[in-house]
Amino acid sequence: MTDLVSVAKLAGVSRATAARAFSDPHLLKESTLQRVLAASDQLGFRPNHIARQLRTQNSTTLGVLLPSLLNPVFAQQLQAMERQARLAGFGLLVATSDYQAEREAAIVEHMLRQRVAGL
Repeated sequence: MTDLVSVAKLAGVSRATAARAFSDPHLLKESTLQRVLAASDQLGFRPNHIARQLRTQNSTTLGVLLPSLLNPVFAQQLQAMERQARLAGFGLLVATSDYQAEREAAIVEHMLRQRVAGL
């Protein structure tokens, strides 16, 4: 697994510039951005969103708790939620409770510990 320092070195930029390519790409010259992205692709680099979340204290994950996915209504709702979340730049953490209240409480606690942006 490669790291951001390796990407920066291959692209001929600083670590800060390489990081900016993933967090604020509009701040870079197009040629610089393309060099960083090409280096990233070549090395198979994937930005660590968890590390970014820790640094910024901002999550792009929403928690979704459903009683079951066997009911087509819940499955349709989940699909709609995922579509809207994706359009807004969020991902989903999905769990089902099987209609068990104690399981629901445990899932909610787990999601809150994951620091979801919304539940």
